[in-house]
Amino acid sequence: NLQFVPNPNFTGSAKIKYVVVDPQQGTFISPVSEITVNVADVNDAPEVRLSPVPTVYTQDQDAVSIFSNVSLTDIDDTRFSEVKLTATLDTAAGDLALIAPDQIFGMTKAVDGDSIIYSGANITAANVSALLNNIKFQTTSNNLVGETRSVQVTVKDDGGLESASVIKNITLIDINDAPELTGGVSAASYTEGSATGVAMSTFGSIIDPEGENISK
Repeated sequence: NLQFVPNPNFTGSAKIKYVVVDPQQGTFISPVSEITVNVADVNDAPEVRLSPVPTVYTQDQDAVSIFSNVSLTDIDDTRFSEVKLTATLDTAAGDLALIAPDQIFGMTKAVDGDSIIYSGANITAANVSALLNNIKFQTTSNNLVGETRSVQVTVKDDGGLESASVIKNITLIDINDAPELTGGVSAASYTEGSATGVAMSTFGSIIDPEGENISK
C-alpha cells in the first residue's frame, strides 16, 4: 500500500532504497535493494497575475493605460508565443476600440471580433508586461453612471499551452453634464385672445446625458 508521490513539478529519476526485515528475528535484514522511478515532464501552463486594483477612467479623460504591475511566470518555460486580450466594451455608447500597438517586440497583431491577438516567437515575460502596459482605454460617452468595463487576458507558452484567463476591471467615473434644449424653434407667434396657446414643445425637448429629472 506504499505510494510514491514526488514534489510538485519534479521531473527526472527518483531512487527508492529498501530492505526487508524478518518479523521473527529483527537482526535478520536483507541486502539493500533499489527501485528507480522515472518521472516524465509534463508542460505546465503559464500563470498571469494582474493587480487587483481596478483601472479608473474619468469622463472626457485622455486614453488611460489599463494594465500595471503585470507578472508572468511559467515553471518550465521562459518563452511565450501568444497574448490574447478580449474586451467587454459598449461601442454603441461611445467606447473606442482598445488602443494597442500594431507591432511590438516582433509580435504581430490580429483582430478577431472583440479580441486582439499578438503572436510571435521567443517572446519574454518582460515583453508581455511591456505590451500590456501599452494597451489603453478611452470612451466618448457622456453617461458613465454606474458603468464598468473589463479586459480578459490569456498567454500561451512556446508549446501552445494557454494560461487561465485573468480579468482587469475598469471603473468609469461620470461627470454630471448640463441638460440641453434641442430640436425646437427660437421664436413662435401667438394672437391675443386666441384660445389656442403656444405649446412648450414648440421650443424643443430637454435632454440630459445622465437621464436625470429636471429640477427647474
